[in-house]
Amino acid sequence: MAEENFVFPRKKKLQNHAKSIKNALANIKYSQAKEMVSFLYGCRDWKQLMSCISNELDKPTKSKVLSEVKAEPFSQVARDELIDFINLNWASPLELLERLPLKPFTISYCISKKEIGWLLDTEIAHLHASVFQDPKNPNTDIFNVLEDLDNNILTKIFMMRERGKSYANSHFYDFRFGLEIYYHLRIDGNKISFIIREFDSCFYYEIGKNFSRRWFFIYINDYLTLLSDQLKASGFIPEITLEKVNNVMVSDLSQHLSKVKF
Repeated sequence: MAEENFVFPRKKKLQNHAKSIKNALANIKYSQAKEMVSFLYGCRDWKQLMSCISNELDKPTKSKVLSEVKAEPFSQVARDELIDFINLNWASPLELLERLPLKPFTISYCISKKEIGWLLDTEIAHLHASVFQDPKNPNTDIFNVLEDLDNNILTKIFMMRERGKSYANSHFYDFRFGLEIYYHLRIDGNKISFIIREFDSCFYYEIGKNFSRRWFFIYINDYLTLLSDQLKASGFIPEITLEKVNNVMVSDLSQHLSKVKF
């Protein structure tokens, strides 16, 4: 993404993003959630992020999430295009979304309510890119789009069952938590084996700096607990295994944890 075309979200959206993280993760404080959001946008802290909103000369450093999307989908134009597309092409498919185990403020939930204004700019960017990858032939298969982008793990499981699959290797993006997960998922009745091969977080200002943050390890634990609780609430018996975090094997995380002051 060209930095000169980047537009920061409004202050209220950034605050709401931090609050949503704090409310979802049991042991994360609001101040810690604000630092996470600051890191996501390439800023060293919340103060710098707030200054970036009003200072066009203060541009963000490279962020893994932001560098993977184009600037155009961040605009209101992209939201308007998606709303028009949903109303025109997904009117009937939207009824099918009721078959999904919808979770509040996930991508599938917001689309089902036609409230894409609730989505983060990053979510809009990826959704727009998925739908309009070929501008002349937009993707009208709503399930195909959601299978790739929805930040509700239950959607992945639903799609696997619809296709008669008992296992899969795939990616799971959760932009609200700055996450890209590569996983192996196996389903055996109501038993779920969820092996996370790579847990890549974008909550860092400098490479490796996240490991110096006390909240980083709490964030990992709380997010995995959140996943487990979601699966249990849907009647599954989950077994979640974590292998690697930001390219560091879990067995080697102890050396980073020992340097953190609790």
